[in-house]
Amino acid sequence: MTPGSPMADGQSLVSAGGIFELGFFAPGDAKKRFLGIWFRNVSDKTVVWVANRDAPLGEEDAHGALNLTNDGNLVLLNGIGFVLWSTHTSNAVSPVLQLLDSGNLVLTGGASSNLLWQSFDHPTNTILAGMNIGLDFSRNIDKYLTSWKSDSDPSPGEYSYKMETRGVAQLVLWKGNTEMYRSGPWTGEGFSGRPNMSPNGLFDFQYTDNQSGLYYTFQVLNATVLARATLDQNGNFQRFVWTEGSSEWKLFWEVPEGQCDQYAACGGNGICTMLYSSSCICLEGFVPKSPVEWSLRQYSDGCVRGTPFNCSTDGFRQVQNVKLPDTVNAGATNRTPDECRDWCRNNCSCTAYAVFEQSRCLTWFGDLVDVRMFADGGDELLVRLAASELGNLLSFL
Repeated sequence: MTPGSPMADGQSLVSAGGIFELGFFAPGDAKKRFLGIWFRNVSDKTVVWVANRDAPLGEEDAHGALNLTNDGNLVLLNGIGFVLWSTHTSNAVSPVLQLLDSGNLVLTGGASSNLLWQSFDHPTNTILAGMNIGLDFSRNIDKYLTSWKSDSDPSPGEYSYKMETRGVAQLVLWKGNTEMYRSGPWTGEGFSGRPNMSPNGLFDFQYTDNQSGLYYTFQVLNATVLARATLDQNGNFQRFVWTEGSSEWKLFWEVPEGQCDQYAACGGNGICTMLYSSSCICLEGFVPKSPVEWSLRQYSDGCVRGTPFNCSTDGFRQVQNVKLPDTVNAGATNRTPDECRDWCRNNCSCTAYAVFEQSRCLTWFGDLVDVRMFADGGDELLVRLAASELGNLLSFL
């Protein structure tokens, strides 16, 4: 698409390989219309990006149009020429708009086709292969997902899924300002809270943490498979695949998944598990803070240490197959396993540590929050205990 050739409602822009389509649509039973991108050859029309989420075309705007100006501003106009949405770009030479087979809508300009704007920098409720969730430091962009309000209203809903950078980075699902779920830190093969992100031949999950940015992305390893991950209006982050010959999207996995994915289900220093009759137990060396409430299966108060630790004689208890605690109160350094253990032991405020990829040392300070136990997979956490506790089992079922 070039200047002087606007796209009217009823027309569309198709990617070179015919995988994605940009056009106007009315979601669900809505009367209002939006500009969006969807999978072109999927029978169940699946929208993956919406431009004018907060400014729909009304029933009276039957002649809405997408226009590219000579200086490189992409604008969506209603029937009377009022601008509903734009890319706010300008001063471009010979601008061109393209929809790529990745689903990325790209605006370039100049003889070198310099990037002016791209839809991948402005996600709505869906991440596609090659998209990022996280921070682009060089351009000061925070990319995150926000749910639709409903099936017929793509305006921003109450849920968001974004990179939390306090402490050690992790993905967090929010309902307004309330934390609902977190992924745990990246461990080299996936996030600690998702053991099924290990190499599987279908997806390649990637994590970048350097001077250019801090973000998560994925690639699809089979060219015949379509994939997306969507944050729905109920706060579920769901990964779907569509294979050749399919008639519907197949759910690959979703979060939150069960009670133990709910943030801090067992309070501080508790472990959520589906392996026992009770969903919450205390970490070894800890006891319920409110025994009466705990006996009634009210776990929000969590657990406290049975014996205060003594910095000079403390040791560590291994806790295996777990989702690592909330990393808001954690730090990360490059140390060998022995160096990590010694550093934590010599720092009296360090309450636990973990090591992965042989040299990435995570250390926690304060309560250990939102730990869950898996039947298979997960990581190893080493929890600081007083010497007198190291031979005792003080978990409460």
